[in-house]
Amino acid sequence: MLDPVAVERAEKSLDEFINSRSKAKEKANAEEDLWRISERRHLSKLRRENAAAWRSYHLSQAERLERTAAELAASHRQRAAELGGGAMT
Repeated sequence: MLDPVAVERAEKSLDEFINSRSKAKEKANAEEDLWRISERRHLSKLRRENAAAWRSYHLSQAERLERTAAELAASHRQRAAELGGGAMT
């Protein structure tokens, strides 16, 4: 026959083990949820920063191209004027 006191102690020990594992899992889940939220915020910030950087890049490229095109056009107009004797528009 089993000792009732020993059975009671074993059940109590098992209950404590189950409760501690449950609390540890809850804590791990809460930490994982916080990590996910943090990761989403971080990725959102990176996307905004990358979009701003690409916008800046494209605007500066457009300005350089406009400047280069204007310089080329002026150069060709100058050469045409030198060859033809008058300025052209």
